[in-house]
Amino acid sequence: MIFLPRTLTVWILLLLTATQLQSQVLVKMASDKDHILVGETVKITIEARLPLGERFNWISWDTIPHFEWIEKGQPKEIDGIDGKKVLQEMTVTGYDTGYWVIPRQHIKVSGKTYYTDTLGIRIDYSSNFNPEEEYRDIKEPEDVRSPEADNLRWYILAAATVLILVLMYIFLRRKPAQKGSKDTVRVSAFDEAMIAITALRKQLVKNEMDVKMYYTQLNDILRNFVARQFHLSTKEKTNDELAIQLRQLNMPPDQYTSLIQALRMADFVKFARYLPPATDNEKTLLVIESSIVSLNKSTQ
Repeated sequence: MIFLPRTLTVWILLLLTATQLQSQVLVKMASDKDHILVGETVKITIEARLPLGERFNWISWDTIPHFEWIEKGQPKEIDGIDGKKVLQEMTVTGYDTGYWVIPRQHIKVSGKTYYTDTLGIRIDYSSNFNPEEEYRDIKEPEDVRSPEADNLRWYILAAATVLILVLMYIFLRRKPAQKGSKDTVRVSAFDEAMIAITALRKQLVKNEMDVKMYYTQLNDILRNFVARQFHLSTKEKTNDELAIQLRQLNMPPDQYTSLIQALRMADFVKFARYLPPATDNEKTLLVIESSIVSLNKSTQ
């Protein structure tokens, strides 16, 4: 018989034990609580230890009786020196009171099935809730008027009145300012005259207006331009008086003469019921237009 030294024997036994432990598969299921209240959550952990290199099929969780899934984590594999650890954490909740047992779960390692233990969890109502007690309807709130509520209502009414008065004051103060602001954003006297002449020419081409009205508007375009551009009063002036004002503006002699003839043509049409040829209508418009352009250049 061969006798081995005691130290060597211990090492051999430890090696055999470690080898045996490495070849074993350990599976367990645990929870962080064994008692919860309705609606509370509990974390369930499945842990498996198996040899390195072993192929396995993990647990397929579908439903757990009396519990509902909150979060179903994915299995995690952790390789160690003495084997592999597979870990899965899940969170569930329950609304059925009682003591419930989660059945054993299993995994397959290299074709062999390994089971966990069962897991018991109790679900109870809150300590201040009695399910046997008869439900009572909630009473309608009583309409109790307090002095504070009355005062608040008067404060709101007073504030609304003040606000209305302030808005009215602002509106009335801003109305004249708005009228003045329109003057500031108006187009220049020259542009206004050119726009009016363009519109009048379109009406003339389409033959959409009376000749007397045509010459009246043409005369008004010139008067408005002179009044705005040179700050002269032209509204109540006759064309003869307007001609005197135009002479003071130092127009070129030929331009001034043509303009005076156009003004007299307008007087003939308006007062003597003169009906000029169609060519004179366009010619008069061109004279007024060129005179306005000339006067505008003189101010630049």
